[in-house]
Amino acid sequence: MVLRATKLLVFGNPVGGTPAMVASPLVALDLPLKVLVWMDDDGAVWMSYLEAAWLAARHGLAAELAAPLSAVDGLTTQVANRMNRDRRPVPPGRSRRPATPAAR
Repeated sequence: MVLRATKLLVFGNPVGGTPAMVASPLVALDLPLKVLVWMDDDGAVWMSYLEAAWLAARHGLAAELAAPLSAVDGLTTQVANRMNRDRRPVPPGRSRRPATPAAR
């Protein structure tokens, strides 16, 4: 078997994640936060992750508990913007912006 170019980034902060797990223990299934960076068959690079708003809805988290989880949204947006600026042009109809769980 051959695995396409793939990297899994795992990161988190106990100060942000622990209160969420205290409020909803099953959130531990989704923490620490992860971003999957992978290349599709056409050579486009994608970042896939679970958005903070989606995690909050899934686990019934209050806004103040979900706020620290939104770091992944800002991080992936910054990386995507830098990739789009520094790399080859984005092919027509493609995007390197982070994919939402439903989209990818």
